[in-house]
Amino acid sequence: METKRIETPEEYLAYYDQRVINHSFISKHPEMFEFYLDLRTKFLMTYQQTDATLFLKLAILLDIDAQLQILLELIKSTNKSLCEELGMTESEIISMIAKDKKCFYRELTGLDMNHSVPWQLIYLSES
Repeated sequence: METKRIETPEEYLAYYDQRVINHSFISKHPEMFEFYLDLRTKFLMTYQQTDATLFLKLAILLDIDAQLQILLELIKSTNKSLCEELGMTESEIISMIAKDKKCFYRELTGLDMNHSVPWQLIYLSES
């Protein structure tokens, strides 16, 4: 991804749109597709919010982005029904994503929940 070319939230979300909307996943998992659309809407609304500080908006956008990334990884890792593969309902998977978002950036950077996080923007979503 060339982030210097991204100028709008729609351009950023287009990557997810291509991988989620154009995937057979949506017909098999309508509840999770609605979850995706909700995350997408929240991302756009947060970006366009004028009464929030930059750092609050960043924290919320990172929180949403963590969930989008987890969802995308789950979609990419399955060849059949995600519910069958994980032995979970769609609601349970959505709950898992909402829970796992809290440690997503730690795991991405090699930290676990026992470590205090460095002073970096990427960890704003934990507040």
